[in-house]
Amino acid sequence: MELILVRHGHTEANHKRVFQGWLDLSLSEKGRKQAIRLREELKNYQFEKIYVSPLKRALETAEIIKEGLKTPSEIVKAGALKEMNFGFWEGLSSDEIQARYPEDFQNWLKNWQRVRVPGGESAIQMFERVRNWVDKILKKHDEDTTLLIVSHEGVILQMIAYLLGFDLASSWHFRVDPGSLSVIEIIQGFSILIKLNHVVEV
Repeated sequence: MELILVRHGHTEANHKRVFQGWLDLSLSEKGRKQAIRLREELKNYQFEKIYVSPLKRALETAEIIKEGLKTPSEIVKAGALKEMNFGFWEGLSSDEIQARYPEDFQNWLKNWQRVRVPGGESAIQMFERVRNWVDKILKKHDEDTTLLIVSHEGVILQMIAYLLGFDLASSWHFRVDPGSLSVIEIIQGFSILIKLNHVVEV
């Protein structure tokens, strides 16, 4: 099985360096150009399915890629592929969160895996939904399948860590930029990282 993991293209929130989470933001002009470059890069792939987060920035990226595929494929929205729910912190920068929620923010920094963001979720809760979804998809599809997964930074990092047998904390040893693609091959249950954070410049 081959998994093509695409992080959605750039948004204005990426530029402003604020927590996006479940905010339903569209791609910026730069993000659309990144998606068009990805479309060119992936046009010859035959995807059994395109799994995508239902948030606009991911869905728009997937739709642009799909337009260029020589072999048609179905887009399937999956709520489990949404970014971490940052609750009341969404739309705020780290400095703004520190000013408005100083105690909560310090608690989160000390134990970011288990502390639940106010109005949102914890990283371990997110990891649980990502793992459950991955397990379900691996059982559903045959070994000779190629899948495109269009999602968000946190989801893709956790997915890579899980598939390679690492723990949640290890996910931050990887990097996936907006508009990047990473590739994992799974052979008889053994995962191999073929490509990480491949970015086509715009």
